[in-house]
Amino acid sequence: MSAKCRDCGAGNRPSAKKCIACGAALQAAAPEASDSGGISQGFAVPDGSAAAEARVAITLSGSGIEPFPLEEGVTVTLGRKGQIVQIAEALNRFDDVGRYHAHLTLRNGWVEIADQNSKNGVRIGDDLLPRGGRRNVAVPVTIRLGRDCVIRIEARP
Repeated sequence: MSAKCRDCGAGNRPSAKKCIACGAALQAAAPEASDSGGISQGFAVPDGSAAAEARVAITLSGSGIEPFPLEEGVTVTLGRKGQIVQIAEALNRFDDVGRYHAHLTLRNGWVEIADQNSKNGVRIGDDLLPRGGRRNVAVPVTIRLGRDCVIRIEARP
């Protein structure tokens, strides 16, 4: 179950006070059914227990934006129309990055990277992820969207 931001629609963990995507204050709301087609938009742990915030961050090379925390069970869309405004705006300069290029989800210390049928691909290190494919990887890891967009996923202090 997630707390959905009224301003941008991003899913947030239920205990969040501010939206992870736009920073707007969140109000407590009744849980909503997921309309995400199986992609988790909020904070959920399989056994239903609360988990501590994960210590993983997404950094977009050369963007000048602060590393963005990736939280357990929250799916983040990487792309020119992704739900995290700062990352989406930074990705707009890459012509070969799709609107909804890839999803990242942190689960039990592993990051699941899922290509969203992108035209120009997702590379994990030097390996090209099959179109529509997904893979669990350990952090730290560097991925590339298209030719030039380099994203680093690493532990944060």
